[in-house]
Amino acid sequence: MQNHPLPWITVTLFALVMSGGCSTDDSEHMEVHGYRSKEKVIEQTKRVSSELLDATGIKGTTTKAGPGETTCGDQDDAFQVQHSWSIYDVPLDTLKKGFYRLREKLPESGWKVTHRGRESSQARDRYVVYEHDKHKYGVRVVLFDDIGEQSDPPGLVFEVASACYSSE
Repeated sequence: MQNHPLPWITVTLFALVMSGGCSTDDSEHMEVHGYRSKEKVIEQTKRVSSELLDATGIKGTTTKAGPGETTCGDQDDAFQVQHSWSIYDVPLDTLKKGFYRLREKLPESGWKVTHRGRESSQARDRYVVYEHDKHKYGVRVVLFDDIGEQSDPPGLVFEVASACYSSE
């Protein structure tokens, strides 16, 4: 498995607030969207990540870590699948084009922009949060553009999260 060359972004994700009430704040009781097998949600999360990569149009190196499950807030019998990964080893201009291409391509397949802006860090990296109501997924995409005092290589970081499901 390849080491993650970009800074780790806490996968308590971005306080994902999906329609239907899926939030990743562990202190909250989060809405559960019925029963689904963990294996099926993991496979769907892999497909969602692959579709996101395709939508960027970028052919670069991606981190190899796969999706993993976590509990949903205070509910031990519910789970959510999260997948953090990145694209790197490509020119910054290519990353920027891919980042902006997502804004064009994702709405065509049901994704909505719910938040966009700049990180509060010194680097002030750009980010966009997309949600897919039908499939109950959210993704936060961050463009590390190597501006300012940031010493990390440029890259696109994706934080994908499913809705919460019952495992019993």
